[in-house]
Amino acid sequence: MIYFVNQDYFPSKVAGGSAKSILLLRELISENKLNSEVIFKDNYSSFKYDSKDIVVLNSIFGSVCRKILFRFIMKKPARCIIIPRGELLAGAIKNSSFKKHLYIKFVKNIYNKLNFEWVATSVRERDAIELLMEPKIKPKLNSNLLRNIPFNSSINRVNDLCSIGRLELKKNQIFLKNIKHKVDLYGALSNEKEYIMRVDKIQNLSYLGNIDPDKMSQLYSEYRINL
Repeated sequence: MIYFVNQDYFPSKVAGGSAKSILLLRELISENKLNSEVIFKDNYSSFKYDSKDIVVLNSIFGSVCRKILFRFIMKKPARCIIIPRGELLAGAIKNSSFKKHLYIKFVKNIYNKLNFEWVATSVRERDAIELLMEPKIKPKLNSNLLRNIPFNSSINRVNDLCSIGRLELKKNQIFLKNIKHKVDLYGALSNEKEYIMRVDKIQNLSYLGNIDPDKMSQLYSEYRINL
């Protein structure tokens, strides 16, 4: 059995991207006749694994994933795969830096015993894992899975471009000021008020609020290009 452990509930208005990617991965695995299950925050308490199972942690600092990692000290699964999901990038590490670095030391101390495997979803994340953990660690590089959604030509929209994601500096929506098209932005607001003010001042960007995950497929189908 392959278990995917995600820190958040699903659907989630503020953390839907990684959870959606994990669900798509499970669908892909099911198509290949392999047994898998996704563990979310709301069904974590009943989660039990065997020493023959594969456990994929879709976070490193999340409380649910931390608790499961502590369990591994007593009973190791056949394989443990960690996908930090950006939590080891410099901007994320700055928040509660002291506590996070202490926890990183703990993870490094039990690394040899548990023989973790690491997966990065970007080159920057791969470099961050190697920098903070051990140089000998060579994370595999795999981008988030996306579902191809056909364009709905029956809907006549003024704008052809949209971007869905939390408004924050590491998402870098302000880079879109360099394209000569209007872009609709959707997603949760971060606490980075100065960055949000910068986005508001860019004429070709329009923030249209957050969106429920179950409405994303319909929204994507209404735009020619999704950024």
